[in-house]
Amino acid sequence: MEIPEPIKADIEKAGGLENIGSSIPDDDEISSRTRAYKALSDPIRLKIMLILDVQPLCVCCIKELIDVPDSRLSYHLSLLKGSGLIEGRQEKNWIIYRPTGKGKDVIS
Repeated sequence: MEIPEPIKADIEKAGGLENIGSSIPDDDEISSRTRAYKALSDPIRLKIMLILDVQPLCVCCIKELIDVPDSRLSYHLSLLKGSGLIEGRQEKNWIIYRPTGKGKDVIS
C-alpha cells in the first residue's frame, strides 16, 4: 500500500499504524458506545439528558419540561436507563433520575 508522504509523516508522528490501531476500544466498549449514541439520536431523549445534566428530576418535572405523554416518557426513560446513561433512585414517593458517569461523559 502506498501512503502519500504528508499522511505517512503524520502516521509516524502518531507512533505508526499499530499504535493508532491500539487506541480503538474493544468490541464490548464499541457496542456500549453504539447503544448510547443510538439512545441519544432521538431529540426527546437528548433533551431529557440535557435537562438531567442540569438537575436530577422526577418524572413529573421532566414531563412538564418536555410535554410528552406518560407512556412515551416512560419508554424514553427506559431506553436511556437500558443504555446506561441514566439511573433512577427511589426518594420517598418519587424516582429521581440523574445521568450516570457514562451519561455525563457522553453529553459533555
